[in-house]
Parts: sequence; C-alpha cells; structure tokens
Amino acid sequence: MAAIRNLSLSINNVAGGMSDVTVTYEVVFSRPEILTGATFMERVGLRGSDIGLDDDLMPDLLNRTTRAQAAPIRRTVTRRVADEALDEDRDALIGAVLMRQDEVFARVTLTPFLAMPASAKSNIVIGSFGTGR
Repeated sequence: MAAIRNLSLSINNVAGGMSDVTVTYEVVFSRPEILTGATFMERVGLRGSDIGLDDDLMPDLLNRTTRAQAAPIRRTVTRRVADEALDEDRDALIGAVLMRQDEVFARVTLTPFLAMPASAKSNIVIGSFGTGR
C-alpha cells in the first residue's frame, strides 16, 4: 500500500490580502504496486480543522494521476491564494470574543484505480448449425 510521508504545510502572508500556500510530501509505493505499475489518483487539498466536521477550503490544489515507481516521489505544491479562502472560521463572534484564529491543514489522498473487468456481447447469428443442415 502506498505511503505518504513527511507531509508539511506552510502558509506565508504576502501583500494585498494574499498568501503563498506550500504543501510538501513524499510518496513511497509498495513492491507489488511498483511491479504492476499501479496508477493512483493523487489529490492535495486544504481543510479547516473544527470540532465535529472539518471544512473543505480548497479541495483541488493538486488533482492528477500518478503511476507507482521505485524511487520515492517528492512533491512541492505551491499556490498563491486569497487570505479570505483560508478564513475557515469567518471571524466568528463567540460570546463577547471575536475569534480570528483559523486552523488549516493539508490533506493528501492517493486513491488506486481498480481494475474492472470489461465485457461485451456480439450480435446474434441465426442459423441451423447441427449435422442435419
């Protein structure tokens, strides 16, 4: 089974209400995945951490197919995004306190493409195929 290692998120504020979001990680494949050339859907997204359900802030920082290989894959995904997109709690007013702190994390997902059988049915041929033709 593929493993995602050393996953890290950094967010650096730049001018004009924008931030540079950088996600770094490494993907290591198992020997059977390498031998079969398994293909995966690789997705990187940002989520807001909340009690209960997490918010899906930016689900598609990266969305691509990846084939298993012997050498580890090291990825760095960087995007410039509006700070507003990272404001996962929308500066909520809780009691008399204005909550301005946001909790953001990156999620990397590898989903294997499953081999599905293919079949088809031909046209029907009508005839007398017995020995008494």
